[in-house]
Amino acid sequence: MNFKTIFSVAILALVASVNAAPHRRSLEDQIATIKKECRSDNEGKAIFKMTDDDLVYACLRGYDSNKKFNVVTPNNSACFYFDEKVFCIDDDHSNIEECSKSHVKYNYEICGRYVLNLTRFNGPNHLYARLRNYPDKSKIELNPRIDAEECKEKGGIQLKYQNVFQYICVLPDSGKEDLGNKIILTIDEKPYYIYNDNTNIELCNETSQSYNKEQCLFLINLIGKTDDINVKTIN
Repeated sequence: MNFKTIFSVAILALVASVNAAPHRRSLEDQIATIKKECRSDNEGKAIFKMTDDDLVYACLRGYDSNKKFNVVTPNNSACFYFDEKVFCIDDDHSNIEECSKSHVKYNYEICGRYVLNLTRFNGPNHLYARLRNYPDKSKIELNPRIDAEECKEKGGIQLKYQNVFQYICVLPDSGKEDLGNKIILTIDEKPYYIYNDNTNIELCNETSQSYNKEQCLFLINLIGKTDDINVKTIN
């Protein structure tokens, strides 16, 4: 490669960089506007992902069935649970076609995956780790990593059996839960109980038809010995 060729390549790279800068600033300006308009009602949560040449975004607004007026409702918007609160997509501040009920491409399942992925990038306080479908509160994605993060966020411990795809989430007993007839175990002398929502070993998940208390007790003790955790179960 001679000097002229090198010089030409350098000039082209410089021109591309200069041209890209205004475009990126334009995307950043859009994000600033989206954030401002989405949060105007103090309940809005702007989620987005910016690449070098594209911007995907959505505005999630709070929905309360007890309110007389909501900007968005399940009738006209795709909605999701974040913990016990319901948030719905505001079409006026979203460019995801699959999330717009008025668009021919609307698809709730695909929309859910979009929202999940976007909140992974900028969800406040790990928002994505508590995302559920509305109204049945089913999980959008069965993912061991998300289950582990949810369990940890609640102060729990994930007990794994053989591999990362078989696990039990146990939460500390705060005294507020009704633990009648549940499996109670102690880890390092602290009481814990099984949290079904982040447990995928069906033997230990009370919502599963395969739930078996005796076999679950045996398995928990086995996990404790394998992982060198001081686990004691209490019927």
